[in-house]
Amino acid sequence: MDAQYLQVFIDESTLHVEQMSDGLLQLERHPEDQNVISTIFRSAHTLKGMSAAMGFQRMATLTHQMEQLLAVLRDGEMPPTAGQLDALFAALRVLDAMVQSVAHSGDEVHGAAGMAAAEAALARVNGAESPVQRSASVGEMGEQPSEWFRDDEAVQRGLERGTALWHVVVQLGPATSLPAVRAMVILRDCAERGELLAARPDAAALQAGADPYRIEFVWTAGDRGPADLEAVLKASPEVASFEVRPVLAAPRGAAPAEAASAATERDEKAAALSRAATETADDNHRPMAVGRTLRVNVERLDQLINRTSELVMDKTRLEQLAASREDRALRETVQHLARVVSDLQEVALRLRMVPLQTVFGRFPRTVRDLARALGKRVELTVEGGETELDRTLIDELGDPLLHLVRNAIDHGLEHPTDRLAKGKPEVGRLWLRAYAAGDRVRVELEDDGRGIQREAVLRKAVANGWVSPTEAAVMAEDQVHALLFRPGFSTAEQVTEISGRGVGLDAVQAQMAHIGGHVRVFSKPGAGTRFVIDLPLTVSIVRAILVEVGSEVYAIPLGHVVHLDRLAEEEVQVAHGVRRVRFDDGWIPLLDLAPLLDVPGPIQRRRAMVAVRAGERIAAFAVTRLIGQQDVVQKPLGAYFRRPPAGVAGATILGDGRVAVMLDLRPWVP
Repeated sequence: MDAQYLQVFIDESTLHVEQMSDGLLQLERHPEDQNVISTIFRSAHTLKGMSAAMGFQRMATLTHQMEQLLAVLRDGEMPPTAGQLDALFAALRVLDAMVQSVAHSGDEVHGAAGMAAAEAALARVNGAESPVQRSASVGEMGEQPSEWFRDDEAVQRGLERGTALWHVVVQLGPATSLPAVRAMVILRDCAERGELLAARPDAAALQAGADPYRIEFVWTAGDRGPADLEAVLKASPEVASFEVRPVLAAPRGAAPAEAASAATERDEKAAALSRAATETADDNHRPMAVGRTLRVNVERLDQLINRTSELVMDKTRLEQLAASREDRALRETVQHLARVVSDLQEVALRLRMVPLQTVFGRFPRTVRDLARALGKRVELTVEGGETELDRTLIDELGDPLLHLVRNAIDHGLEHPTDRLAKGKPEVGRLWLRAYAAGDRVRVELEDDGRGIQREAVLRKAVANGWVSPTEAAVMAEDQVHALLFRPGFSTAEQVTEISGRGVGLDAVQAQMAHIGGHVRVFSKPGAGTRFVIDLPLTVSIVRAILVEVGSEVYAIPLGHVVHLDRLAEEEVQVAHGVRRVRFDDGWIPLLDLAPLLDVPGPIQRRRAMVAVRAGERIAAFAVTRLIGQQDVVQKPLGAYFRRPPAGVAGATILGDGRVAVMLDLRPWVP
């Protein structure tokens, strides 16, 4: 295997699997749409050729069998059945696993566990021998065709222009009825998908009685390659075998055989992958931007970010040193350096930004499979997939979202009969959204199901000893919702493959807290539930407010802060034992940050406050003084804590070399 082509193969294969997945989901909703079937067929055909070129025979075999069924569906008069779609979905799941196996280990074998079952499912719905099974692949005809077309003027002009030309030899079966008519139909169909430059026999010779069972022609379709041509020939029931070969431009004086032998196995692999990329671009109806993109190893990007982070820390230190000296030239130089480092920081961070569609793209098929397993009907709407997020956060987001999706389908959405009884549509709705919110990103998952059942949650909480019956009777809705995130919480009456193990929302909350995120839940009984995940754009370099609490310095991400102000004791009001301070047109709770952080030493008078928003709630935290804003490099504490203490998001190194704790005050907002 040529390692230099492996990453290209993985990228292109992943794209084709996604396209087939999207196409099958569309086909399930619109089974009469022949264009969708053709699109899926092209992806399967291209992936088959790429897999064979790279030596992944299991993938090539499975995609060939999918291609067989798709060809039958494309040429049939009846829409696909549920069984046929299930077989294609089953094969696609195995194919997806094989691609992931290749990406992780370079071998397809770890993804082939379910191949036998997928092949059996395809065989059951494929019926008897199909037209595709009677078609031959390239090189199976045995007879070496002559190059009679070399003297044709149209062929010579095409070769001189560098046009991609293909020599096609078609053999009709001996039992073909009206073979001359069938041969002319084949020539016509191929001409409609490209241009016939030369044919032997041509239409006139066929009408005059020439042998119609073996026809040859030279065909061109620009940059598309032979995919459409092969699809036409495979779909023809009278075609016993066919062969498609590229026409190579031979040097003057060279024999055609010598020119043909110049194509090595390595070149053939490169050509196969190149055709796949070309066909993908053509399917999107836009030309490829040659030289405008470059694949970069992720480890190199991480190295760039780490070096940039060190520059940011050095920049902060230089700014402090320059401010303490009466040297105008030094200050101007440091200011210019700060601007350059800030620009470099912005570019480096943007290089790591990835569209959320890379995560969202897996859920339509997941929703479909889960819904069918539970006997439910679910329609998923995805919005905001183009919203970008740091690659590190993207990697951490997949599993938490999967937990939420499974919970929504299993617990949130009712069975179709229950929905109809409640006057709801039979099909449940699920929305997956993403959008930018300042310097943060919000991801929402909403359903129109039964909503969170307060009584069921409290009954489980009381049974587990988390709250007393008296406390449960007076708990506010947000307190009830907070119980959902307790470890081991589940309202499922029995354990299944989907739910009931007590692992879910607590894992979601912990994972999000690990990357500086937060999860909130909103619900209305009978109307549905909405989970909102709030995430930073990046976890590496953030803008923070430095505050002093007692004698210690802490950093608070600026994205959490809604207000900074001085604090005078006469402005503080006490109501029902709670200290409050005025904010906008109302009052918000005021908490002293020192006891929350267990800061040692004497408690000094607080002279400033930092107001922080957590969802719809806002609270102010009293601090000794405000130091100022600064770009800081946030480092996780995972190496020292299995689960960081409440309110602690990480650590950073300040310009003077001291270590400061990064705070996430949102869990303390009452």
